[in-house]
Amino acid sequence: MNDKKKKPENTVTDIDLELKNSSTTSTGPAVTTGVTTFNSRDEAMAALGLRPDADAATLDQRFYQLTKRYRIEKDEENLLRITAAYDVASGRAAEKEAELHENTTAKRVLGKTNREWKTFFYYSWWKFAMVAAVIFFFVFIGGQLISGNNFDIRIVCLGHFKTNVQLITDFSMEELSYSNPYVVSSDIDFADPTARGADAMNESLAAYAYLSATPDIILLDEPTVPYFLDYVQNLDAYYEKLRLGLPAELFDTIEPVSYSLLDSYKLREVNPEEYEGEEGIEDAHIYGLKFKNPELYQAFGFLTKWDTGDKPVVIAISATTENIVGAELFVTNIIQKQDVLIKRYEAVNGAIAVFTGRTTDVEESEETVAGAA
Repeated sequence: MNDKKKKPENTVTDIDLELKNSSTTSTGPAVTTGVTTFNSRDEAMAALGLRPDADAATLDQRFYQLTKRYRIEKDEENLLRITAAYDVASGRAAEKEAELHENTTAKRVLGKTNREWKTFFYYSWWKFAMVAAVIFFFVFIGGQLISGNNFDIRIVCLGHFKTNVQLITDFSMEELSYSNPYVVSSDIDFADPTARGADAMNESLAAYAYLSATPDIILLDEPTVPYFLDYVQNLDAYYEKLRLGLPAELFDTIEPVSYSLLDSYKLREVNPEEYEGEEGIEDAHIYGLKFKNPELYQAFGFLTKWDTGDKPVVIAISATTENIVGAELFVTNIIQKQDVLIKRYEAVNGAIAVFTGRTTDVEESEETVAGAA
Protein backbone atom coordinates (compact mmCIF):
# COMPACT_ATOMS: atom_id res chain seq x y z
CA MET A 1 0.00 0.00 0.00
CA ASN A 2 1.40 3.39 -0.99
CA ASP A 3 1.57 5.65 2.10
CA LYS A 4 2.44 8.81 0.18
CA LYS A 5 -0.21 11.49 0.33
CA LYS A 6 -1.68 12.57 -2.94
CA LYS A 7 -0.79 16.18 -3.80
CA PRO A 8 -3.64 18.65 -4.23
CA GLU A 9 -4.56 18.92 -7.86
CA ASN A 10 -5.17 22.66 -7.81
CA THR A 11 -2.07 24.07 -6.12
CA VAL A 12 -0.15 26.54 -8.19
CA THR A 13 3.13 24.74 -7.66
CA ASP A 14 1.82 21.52 -9.25
CA ILE A 15 0.41 23.03 -12.40
CA ASP A 16 2.51 23.84 -15.45
CA LEU A 17 1.62 27.02 -17.25
CA GLU A 18 -0.17 26.47 -20.54
CA LEU A 19 0.23 29.61 -22.58
CA LYS A 20 -2.01 29.28 -25.62
CA ASN A 21 -4.48 31.06 -27.84
CA SER A 22 -7.92 29.79 -27.00
CA SER A 23 -10.62 28.93 -29.52
CA THR A 24 -13.34 28.91 -26.82
CA THR A 25 -16.60 30.52 -27.83
CA SER A 26 -16.80 34.11 -26.59
CA THR A 27 -18.86 34.61 -23.43
CA GLY A 28 -17.94 38.22 -22.73
CA PRO A 29 -15.81 41.13 -23.87
CA ALA A 30 -12.38 40.16 -25.11
CA VAL A 31 -9.15 41.68 -23.79
CA THR A 32 -6.35 42.16 -26.26
CA THR A 33 -2.80 43.11 -25.29
CA GLY A 34 -1.30 42.85 -28.74
CA VAL A 35 -0.02 39.41 -27.80
CA THR A 36 -3.12 37.35 -27.19
CA THR A 37 -6.84 37.62 -26.61
CA PHE A 38 -8.94 35.83 -23.98
CA ASN A 39 -12.65 35.66 -24.66
CA SER A 40 -13.74 33.94 -21.43
CA ARG A 41 -12.67 33.48 -17.83
CA ASP A 42 -12.21 29.72 -18.29
CA GLU A 43 -9.85 30.36 -21.17
CA ALA A 44 -7.87 32.87 -19.10
CA MET A 45 -7.67 30.47 -16.15
CA ALA A 46 -6.41 27.71 -18.45
CA ALA A 47 -3.76 30.05 -19.84
CA LEU A 48 -2.56 30.59 -16.29
CA GLY A 49 -2.46 26.84 -15.71
CA LEU A 50 -5.36 26.87 -13.25
CA ARG A 51 -8.66 25.04 -13.07
CA PRO A 52 -11.81 27.18 -13.55
CA ASP A 53 -12.84 26.76 -9.89
CA ALA A 54 -9.51 27.97 -8.42
CA ASP A 55 -10.10 30.58 -5.71
CA ALA A 56 -8.92 34.20 -5.75
CA ALA A 57 -5.97 33.54 -3.43
CA THR A 58 -4.67 30.79 -5.72
CA LEU A 59 -5.12 33.06 -8.73
CA ASP A 60 -3.19 35.91 -7.09
CA GLN A 61 -0.40 33.61 -5.97
CA ARG A 62 -0.08 32.09 -9.43
CA PHE A 63 0.05 35.49 -11.07
CA TYR A 64 2.70 36.67 -8.60
CA GLN A 65 4.87 33.60 -9.30
CA LEU A 66 4.60 33.98 -13.06
CA THR A 67 5.28 37.71 -13.16
CA LYS A 68 8.31 37.20 -10.96
CA ARG A 69 9.55 34.42 -13.24
CA TYR A 70 9.09 36.31 -16.50
CA ARG A 71 10.63 39.50 -15.15
CA ILE A 72 13.73 37.52 -14.19
CA GLU A 73 13.76 35.90 -17.63
CA LYS A 74 12.96 39.25 -19.30
CA ASP A 75 10.25 37.51 -21.30
CA GLU A 76 8.06 40.48 -22.22
CA GLU A 77 5.76 38.49 -24.50
CA ASN A 78 4.71 35.97 -21.86
CA LEU A 79 4.55 38.73 -19.23
CA LEU A 80 2.03 40.62 -21.32
CA ARG A 81 0.11 37.43 -22.03
CA ILE A 82 -0.31 36.34 -18.40
CA THR A 83 -1.19 39.90 -17.39
CA ALA A 84 -3.98 39.89 -19.96
CA ALA A 85 -5.12 36.49 -18.70
CA TYR A 86 -5.08 37.69 -15.10
CA ASP A 87 -7.13 40.79 -15.97
CA VAL A 88 -9.88 38.60 -17.42
CA ALA A 89 -9.71 35.89 -14.73
CA SER A 90 -9.82 38.38 -11.84
CA GLY A 91 -12.54 40.55 -13.34
CA ARG A 92 -10.28 43.57 -13.69
CA ALA A 93 -10.85 43.62 -17.43
CA ALA A 94 -14.56 44.21 -16.90
CA GLU A 95 -13.78 46.96 -14.36
CA LYS A 96 -11.42 48.65 -16.80
CA GLU A 97 -13.98 48.45 -19.58
CA ALA A 98 -16.68 49.92 -17.32
CA GLU A 99 -14.34 52.72 -16.29
CA LEU A 100 -13.44 53.39 -19.92
CA HIS A 101 -17.14 53.47 -20.82
CA GLU A 102 -17.84 55.91 -18.00
CA ASN A 103 -14.97 58.15 -19.00
CA THR A 104 -16.26 58.14 -22.58
CA THR A 105 -19.95 58.76 -21.84
CA ALA A 106 -20.07 60.49 -18.43
CA LYS A 107 -20.84 64.17 -18.08
CA ARG A 108 -17.74 66.25 -17.54
CA VAL A 109 -17.34 69.28 -15.31
CA LEU A 110 -14.31 71.44 -16.12
CA GLY A 111 -12.92 68.57 -18.17
CA LYS A 112 -13.21 65.84 -15.51
CA THR A 113 -15.78 63.14 -14.75
CA ASN A 114 -17.24 62.65 -11.28
CA ARG A 115 -14.86 59.71 -10.68
CA GLU A 116 -11.86 61.74 -11.80
CA TRP A 117 -12.82 64.63 -9.49
CA LYS A 118 -13.12 62.24 -6.52
CA THR A 119 -9.67 60.84 -7.25
CA PHE A 120 -8.27 64.34 -7.67
CA PHE A 121 -9.59 65.57 -4.31
CA TYR A 122 -8.56 62.36 -2.55
CA TYR A 123 -4.91 62.89 -3.47
CA SER A 124 -4.85 66.70 -3.43
CA TRP A 125 -6.67 67.64 -0.20
CA TRP A 126 -3.44 68.83 1.43
CA LYS A 127 -2.93 71.42 -1.32
CA PHE A 128 -6.29 72.97 -0.53
CA ALA A 129 -5.46 72.90 3.19
CA MET A 130 -2.22 74.76 2.46
CA VAL A 131 -4.02 77.36 0.35
CA ALA A 132 -6.61 77.88 3.11
CA ALA A 133 -3.83 78.29 5.68
CA VAL A 134 -1.97 80.82 3.51
CA ILE A 135 -5.17 82.82 2.94
CA PHE A 136 -5.82 82.79 6.69
CA PHE A 137 -2.27 83.98 7.36
CA PHE A 138 -2.51 86.98 5.02
CA VAL A 139 -6.02 87.90 6.17
CA PHE A 140 -4.83 87.74 9.78
CA ILE A 141 -1.73 89.85 9.11
CA GLY A 142 -3.82 92.33 7.13
CA GLY A 143 -6.26 92.63 10.02
CA GLN A 144 -3.40 93.22 12.41
CA LEU A 145 -1.98 96.00 10.24
CA ILE A 146 -5.38 97.69 10.11
CA SER A 147 -6.53 97.32 13.71
CA GLY A 148 -3.50 96.11 15.70
CA ASN A 149 -2.83 99.46 17.35
CA ASN A 150 -6.25 99.40 19.02
CA PHE A 151 -5.36 96.54 21.41
CA ASP A 152 -4.00 97.47 24.83
CA ILE A 153 -2.83 93.88 25.61
CA ARG A 154 -2.17 91.01 23.21
CA ILE A 155 -2.34 87.46 24.56
CA VAL A 156 -1.54 84.32 22.57
CA CYS A 157 -2.35 80.85 23.97
CA LEU A 158 -0.37 77.95 22.52
CA GLY A 159 -0.59 74.36 23.72
CA HIS A 160 -2.47 71.09 23.66
CA PHE A 161 -5.46 72.43 25.53
CA LYS A 162 -8.94 73.84 25.12
CA THR A 163 -9.09 77.56 25.80
CA ASN A 164 -12.13 79.61 26.79
CA VAL A 165 -10.91 82.86 25.29
CA GLN A 166 -13.91 84.74 26.63
CA LEU A 167 -12.97 83.99 30.25
CA ILE A 168 -9.53 85.53 29.75
CA THR A 169 -10.98 88.50 27.88
CA ASP A 170 -13.64 89.23 30.51
CA PHE A 171 -11.20 88.96 33.39
CA SER A 172 -8.72 91.25 31.64
CA MET A 173 -11.40 93.88 31.07
CA GLU A 174 -13.34 93.68 34.33
CA GLU A 175 -10.56 93.02 36.83
CA LEU A 176 -7.40 94.34 35.16
CA SER A 177 -8.99 97.42 33.52
CA TYR A 178 -7.99 96.69 29.93
CA SER A 179 -10.38 98.26 27.43
CA ASN A 180 -9.59 96.15 24.36
CA PRO A 181 -7.62 92.95 25.08
CA TYR A 182 -6.74 90.71 22.16
CA VAL A 183 -6.80 86.97 22.99
CA VAL A 184 -6.28 84.10 20.51
CA SER A 185 -5.56 80.40 20.95
CA SER A 186 -4.14 77.53 18.92
CA ASP A 187 -4.24 73.83 19.88
CA ILE A 188 -0.80 72.46 19.04
CA ASP A 189 0.79 69.17 20.06
CA PHE A 190 4.48 68.96 19.22
CA ALA A 191 4.73 65.53 20.86
CA ASP A 192 2.83 64.10 17.88
CA PRO A 193 2.44 66.77 15.17
CA THR A 194 1.13 64.28 12.58
CA ALA A 195 -1.67 62.88 14.73
CA ARG A 196 -4.35 65.23 13.40
CA GLY A 197 -3.17 65.61 9.82
CA ALA A 198 -4.27 68.81 8.10
CA ASP A 199 -5.80 70.17 11.32
CA ALA A 200 -2.42 70.00 13.08
CA MET A 201 -0.72 71.69 10.15
CA ASN A 202 -3.27 74.51 10.08
CA GLU A 203 -3.06 75.01 13.85
CA SER A 204 0.74 75.28 13.66
CA LEU A 205 0.53 77.82 10.85
CA ALA A 206 -2.04 79.78 12.85
CA ALA A 207 0.24 79.71 15.90
CA TYR A 208 3.14 81.27 13.99
CA ALA A 209 0.78 83.81 12.45
CA TYR A 210 -0.35 84.84 15.95
CA LEU A 211 3.26 85.14 17.09
CA SER A 212 4.05 87.42 14.15
CA ALA A 213 1.58 89.99 15.52
CA THR A 214 3.93 91.08 18.34
CA PRO A 215 2.00 89.67 21.32
CA ASP A 216 2.72 90.83 24.86
CA ILE A 217 1.88 87.63 26.75
CA ILE A 218 2.20 83.99 25.65
CA LEU A 219 0.40 81.29 27.62
CA LEU A 220 1.70 77.76 26.97
CA ASP A 221 1.37 74.35 28.53
CA GLU A 222 4.65 73.20 30.03
CA PRO A 223 5.61 70.59 27.34
CA THR A 224 5.27 73.28 24.66
CA VAL A 225 7.53 75.88 26.29
CA PRO A 226 10.94 74.62 25.06
CA TYR A 227 9.76 74.70 21.44
CA PHE A 228 9.21 78.47 21.70
CA LEU A 229 12.23 79.74 23.66
CA ASP A 230 13.07 81.99 20.71
CA TYR A 231 9.71 83.73 21.17
CA VAL A 232 9.75 84.39 24.93
CA GLN A 233 11.76 86.64 27.24
CA ASN A 234 14.42 85.56 29.69
CA LEU A 235 12.65 86.24 33.02
CA ASP A 236 15.61 85.88 35.39
CA ALA A 237 15.60 89.57 36.34
CA TYR A 238 11.81 89.80 36.52
CA TYR A 239 11.61 86.74 38.78
CA GLU A 240 14.10 88.37 41.13
CA LYS A 241 11.98 91.53 41.06
CA LEU A 242 8.95 89.47 42.09
CA ARG A 243 10.91 87.82 44.90
CA LEU A 244 11.83 91.20 46.33
CA GLY A 245 8.50 92.93 45.73
CA LEU A 246 5.76 90.37 46.45
CA PRO A 247 4.60 89.25 49.88
CA ALA A 248 6.14 85.88 50.70
CA GLU A 249 2.78 84.08 50.68
CA LEU A 250 2.10 85.30 47.10
CA PHE A 251 5.61 84.63 45.85
CA ASP A 252 5.31 81.07 47.12
CA THR A 253 2.32 80.45 44.81
CA ILE A 254 4.49 80.53 41.67
CA GLU A 255 7.33 78.38 40.32
CA PRO A 256 9.89 79.28 37.67
CA VAL A 257 10.06 77.23 34.48
CA SER A 258 13.67 76.96 33.37
CA TYR A 259 15.38 75.59 30.26
CA SER A 260 18.64 76.01 28.43
CA LEU A 261 18.86 76.83 24.74
CA LEU A 262 20.63 73.50 24.31
CA ASP A 263 17.54 71.74 25.70
CA SER A 264 15.44 73.48 23.07
CA TYR A 265 17.84 72.76 20.22
CA LYS A 266 17.99 69.06 21.03
CA LEU A 267 14.22 68.78 21.44
CA ARG A 268 13.65 70.49 18.10
CA GLU A 269 16.38 68.33 16.52
CA VAL A 270 18.34 71.35 15.33
CA ASN A 271 21.49 70.43 13.40
CA PRO A 272 24.41 70.77 15.89
CA GLU A 273 26.41 72.59 13.21
CA GLU A 274 23.94 75.49 13.48
CA TYR A 275 24.74 76.21 17.14
CA GLU A 276 28.29 74.91 17.41
CA GLY A 277 30.39 77.45 19.29
CA GLU A 278 27.41 79.48 20.51
CA GLU A 279 28.14 80.78 23.99
CA GLY A 280 25.91 80.17 27.00
CA ILE A 281 23.60 77.65 25.36
CA GLU A 282 24.04 75.21 28.25
CA ASP A 283 23.04 77.80 30.87
CA ALA A 284 19.49 77.42 32.19
CA HIS A 285 17.29 80.52 32.41
CA ILE A 286 13.74 81.23 33.52
CA TYR A 287 11.38 81.52 30.54
CA GLY A 288 8.01 81.35 32.26
CA LEU A 289 6.09 81.05 35.51
CA LYS A 290 3.57 78.41 36.55
CA PHE A 291 1.12 78.48 39.44
CA LYS A 292 1.11 75.88 42.18
CA ASN A 293 -2.68 75.99 42.53
CA PRO A 294 -4.11 73.78 39.73
CA GLU A 295 -7.56 75.35 40.16
CA LEU A 296 -6.24 78.54 38.63
CA TYR A 297 -5.82 77.03 35.15
CA GLN A 298 -9.43 75.94 34.87
CA ALA A 299 -10.63 79.25 36.32
CA PHE A 300 -8.59 81.03 33.65
CA GLY A 301 -10.31 78.99 30.93
CA PHE A 302 -7.84 76.16 30.23
CA LEU A 303 -8.61 72.45 29.97
CA THR A 304 -5.72 70.17 29.09
CA LYS A 305 -5.95 67.66 26.24
CA TRP A 306 -2.95 65.63 27.34
CA ASP A 307 -3.88 62.01 28.09
CA THR A 308 -1.73 61.64 31.20
CA GLY A 309 0.09 63.67 33.77
CA ASP A 310 -0.16 67.20 35.07
CA LYS A 311 0.56 69.72 32.29
CA PRO A 312 0.25 73.15 33.93
CA VAL A 313 -0.14 76.35 31.95
CA VAL A 314 2.96 78.56 31.90
CA ILE A 315 2.72 82.32 31.59
CA ALA A 316 5.53 83.92 29.60
CA ILE A 317 6.35 87.36 28.24
CA SER A 318 6.77 87.63 24.49
CA ALA A 319 10.23 88.46 23.15
CA THR A 320 8.61 90.81 20.62
CA THR A 321 6.39 92.78 22.98
CA GLU A 322 6.52 96.53 22.43
CA ASN A 323 5.51 97.17 26.04
CA ILE A 324 7.69 95.14 28.40
CA VAL A 325 6.57 97.16 31.43
CA GLY A 326 2.92 96.57 30.60
CA ALA A 327 3.53 92.85 30.03
CA GLU A 328 5.25 92.49 33.40
CA LEU A 329 2.40 94.39 35.04
CA PHE A 330 -0.13 91.97 33.51
CA VAL A 331 1.72 88.97 34.97
CA THR A 332 2.08 90.64 38.36
CA ASN A 333 -1.64 91.43 38.43
CA ILE A 334 -2.53 87.81 37.65
CA ILE A 335 -0.35 86.66 40.55
CA GLN A 336 -1.94 89.18 42.90
CA LYS A 337 -5.52 88.43 41.82
CA GLN A 338 -5.48 84.61 41.77
CA ASP A 339 -8.21 84.40 44.41
CA VAL A 340 -10.38 86.90 42.52
CA LEU A 341 -10.07 84.82 39.35
CA ILE A 342 -11.12 81.62 41.11
CA LYS A 343 -14.04 83.29 42.92
CA ARG A 344 -15.33 84.74 39.64
CA TYR A 345 -15.28 81.30 38.07
CA GLU A 346 -16.96 79.60 41.02
CA ALA A 347 -19.68 82.25 41.13
CA VAL A 348 -20.77 81.14 37.66
CA ASN A 349 -19.93 77.43 37.73
CA GLY A 350 -19.82 76.36 41.36
CA ALA A 351 -16.80 74.77 43.03
CA ILE A 352 -13.99 73.84 40.65
CA ALA A 353 -13.42 70.13 40.12
CA VAL A 354 -9.66 70.06 39.82
CA PHE A 355 -8.55 68.23 36.69
CA THR A 356 -5.52 65.98 36.68
CA GLY A 357 -4.50 66.19 33.06
CA ARG A 358 -6.56 63.25 31.79
CA THR A 359 -8.66 63.43 28.63
CA THR A 360 -11.69 62.16 30.58
CA ASP A 361 -11.48 65.20 32.85
CA VAL A 362 -11.57 67.46 29.82
CA GLU A 363 -14.65 65.76 28.41
CA GLU A 364 -16.49 65.94 31.72
CA SER A 365 -15.67 69.61 32.17
CA GLU A 366 -16.42 70.94 28.66
CA GLU A 367 -20.04 71.85 29.37
CA THR A 368 -19.11 73.65 32.58
CA VAL A 369 -16.35 75.73 31.01
CA ALA A 370 -18.49 76.60 27.99
CA GLY A 371 -21.16 77.94 30.33
CA ALA A 372 -18.71 80.40 31.82
CA ALA A 373 -18.66 82.35 28.59
